Amino acid sequence: DFVPERLPWQILCRLTRVCQITWFMCGFMTLLKELGILQVDFQRQRPKGRQLHVAALQLEELPVEWPNGTFFVPDGLASCNTDVVVSSALGLFLAATPPMREEPFRLAPLVPSPRASPTVS
Repeated sequence: DFVPERLPWQILCRLTRVCQITWFMCGFMTLLKELGILQVDFQRQRPKGRQLHVAALQLEELPVEWPNGTFFVPDGLASCNTDVVVSSALGLFLAATPPMREEPFRLAPLVPSPRASPTVS
């Protein structure tokens, strides 16, 4: 009697299960990040040198349309007159003051980062 081997099917079944578990964990971690509960990012390095500390700031929440939605992580912010320059791992972005106060700031790419993927035209 010929009995087919079960080993290839067992390997395929277990690899499929590993892929399912991996996709579930990725979705779960993305859900936690979007809900603001937990964010794990090992790629960002915090500066260890001197930092500027300001005693009293008047902060105001402004509407902004980020280039990549919630995945955009700004690293720096600089202001000059009415324009604001925002730096991130993706490059430098210019946010001009909107004509109407209720309109959100829109970021336009100023200088792309050398680490950003090249655009294909």
